[in-house]
Amino acid sequence: MSDKSPIFHSLAMIEENIRERITVEMLAADINFSKYHYQRIFRELVGDTVMGYVTRRKLFLAAGELAGTKDSVLEIALRYGYDSHEGFTRSFKAHLGVTPTEYRKYHSAIGFPERRKEKSRMVYSKQTDEIIKELNSLIVQAKETVADTRKFRRTDSQALAFYGQFWELVTERTEKMAEKLQEILKRVEMAAQNSDEISAHFLLVKVIDDTAFEANVTAFQVGLMISRAMPEHQSLFQPLYAQYDSLAQNAQIKSRKIVDFLKELSNLIFHDMRKQAEQRIQNAIKSGKAVADKLSDSALPYGYIADGITAIVEELDSIALEDVTLSSLTGAVLTLETIDFAACMDILRTPHHRQLFDGITNFKEELDWTRQQSFFVI
Repeated sequence: MSDKSPIFHSLAMIEENIRERITVEMLAADINFSKYHYQRIFRELVGDTVMGYVTRRKLFLAAGELAGTKDSVLEIALRYGYDSHEGFTRSFKAHLGVTPTEYRKYHSAIGFPERRKEKSRMVYSKQTDEIIKELNSLIVQAKETVADTRKFRRTDSQALAFYGQFWELVTERTEKMAEKLQEILKRVEMAAQNSDEISAHFLLVKVIDDTAFEANVTAFQVGLMISRAMPEHQSLFQPLYAQYDSLAQNAQIKSRKIVDFLKELSNLIFHDMRKQAEQRIQNAIKSGKAVADKLSDSALPYGYIADGITAIVEELDSIALEDVTLSSLTGAVLTLETIDFAACMDILRTPHHRQLFDGITNFKEELDWTRQQSFFVI
């Protein structure tokens, strides 16, 4: 499919003007379609209403800014064409299930930096937008191929009657391929915003590869059927074969590009997560050292607690981040649970010493957050 395809051109126009006020009339006029015809074709090919798609794209990009910047909710709302904080909040919650404030709070809680470096934000956005562009292009081409096949069957029903079941099978397979790609599109939109989605990247890559393979198998079967068709039908079917062959070739090309973008996006997010984990471990070590120093005072009866904390601190301080394992962190947290319990018993006996033990909880929480990150091996 050429980039001159009207609907693909329309998708590109939406991306270029995503921060402007976009209307159905404006988009339809740009490709010389009537409003009614444009809405119908857009829904058939993209799988969403025009304004539903525009709203989803605006909110996806706005969500990225909520997670990655300190700009106010109102500033972001105005940037994406909303008139007020309230209107933006209603739309955001309707689509994502939480308010913008709750969304930002969640991303702060799971450990992403409150403010990513500008370069990282731009690269995240670029990678995700490129994936979305490639997926949209392939989805539109698949749906156009299905629509053209069904249109051809209606206009040449007599010639195609003998092959009706075959063409129905082909169109159904191609439709399912487009549906799978649309599901992938939703997951990709979440990947840059939600670290939990990173664990699904291997699944996404497999589905994309399987889709490209299926497109090739379908094109091969169409070509095989045509080679066995009656001579008078072979030239009739040739234009349809050309479309399926083009879809298969594009699926292969775009599959490789999308997989590369997904891997790069995963690497970028893993890098940020590892940097955050490294900082958390350093914070934990600092907290552990501070509380151990306080409790190791020879005038106090808490040397056994100080020794336990010091042992954990020294072990963490002696290994590089890449050598930290889930098992070692889990062991450290469990040991700290025991130490924390012993400290609670001592606090009951000497409540005026409570402040001496404050750093234990912070030490444990920092390690527990790091333990929960998915990139650590067992």
